[in-house]
Formats: sequence, structure tokens, C-alpha cells
Amino acid sequence: MSGQSAVLFEDEELFCSLFTKILSKERVKVTTFSNPSLYFCSHPSVQSCPVESPCVDFLLTDNKMSEMTGLEFLERIKKMGCKIPAHRIAIISASLEGEDLSRANELTRNVFEKSDSKKLIPRWIEETK
Repeated sequence: MSGQSAVLFEDEELFCSLFTKILSKERVKVTTFSNPSLYFCSHPSVQSCPVESPCVDFLLTDNKMSEMTGLEFLERIKKMGCKIPAHRIAIISASLEGEDLSRANELTRNVFEKSDSKKLIPRWIEETK
């Protein structure tokens, strides 16, 4: 798995550190952002995926963040034609319920509860080998 990369969107330092540690143990190089609005494809002038191939191997986003939710970001990149394969995109949250949970499951099959992240993230990485 060496040489693989991930982008992580998480605004809580504790979880950012935890998820980075988990991914690093799986030999995945992690770049972190406190909000998806800071990522290059979130700039308002970008209307379609600006790269020819996936920009990273894995994308993991929290849902509740200040400027843009993870769900909003996943909807945006889907409309833009993001090149990251759907099975390598995940959303993680401590509070996805009802309509938001349904939306998350429509956008990705990888919807993780934060309390289970320590076992679910490594399993997700392993399944995509």
C-alpha cells in the first residue's frame, strides 16, 4: 500500500490527529484540511473536475464543519465529475441521522460512525487493495 495518498477534511484537531494516525498506519500519506472549502476543487470558479486522474487514492470527510458540510462537498464533487472512485470516498460523523444519513448513503457506501472509526477505516483501506 505504500505510495497511496488521502485527503482528510476534519475540523476537530483530536479526530484529525486520530484519523491521520489510522491512515498512516495503513501506509497512506495524509493531507488534512479543516474544511473542504480550502481544497483546490472547491474554489467557486471551478465547475468541473480539473484533473485528468484521481487527485488522491482516498477521500475521507467529516460531515459537520463550519463553512461546508461533508454532504455538501460530496454532492459538489459528484456533480463536478470527481475522478476519485466512489468506493474510495467516505464520510464520517457522530451524528448522521434521518435524511442526512439517507443522502450520505446515496453519495457513498462508506458512511462511518466516528465511534467506530478505529476499526472501520483500516477495514475500508484493506478492502480497496
